[in-house]
Amino acid sequence: MILVVDDNADTAEALAKLLANVGPSATCAVDGPGALSIMATVRPEAVVLDSHMPGMSGVEVLREMRSRSTLADVPVVMYSAYPDADAIRAARDLGAADWLVKGCDEWGDVLQAIADALKGATTAVA
Repeated sequence: MILVVDDNADTAEALAKLLANVGPSATCAVDGPGALSIMATVRPEAVVLDSHMPGMSGVEVLREMRSRSTLADVPVVMYSAYPDADAIRAARDLGAADWLVKGCDEWGDVLQAIADALKGATTAVA
């Protein structure tokens, strides 16, 4: 199962449906605490994680994941509308497989980044 985390429910659901049509099942969370709650009971194969969310940023979610032994090695692809240099650096330092910019990267690029993350390939996070 791929976990898609985005505070825009429409974006999360669209990506989850796209993923489900081409491979693994996917489920959604609309915030960081919700994502961590799901991951407390189900270990995802990978996580697609929005960086800018209210309350708990994607980088904070990633940091929490890395602190938990059961989630420390789950591949994460950051997917955000904002290419914030500090957040990109923090995500890279925490082992994010990739950082994709909503609206700039095509759906095919998103799917490829997720497939690469599942295979263990890490691309240069911008």
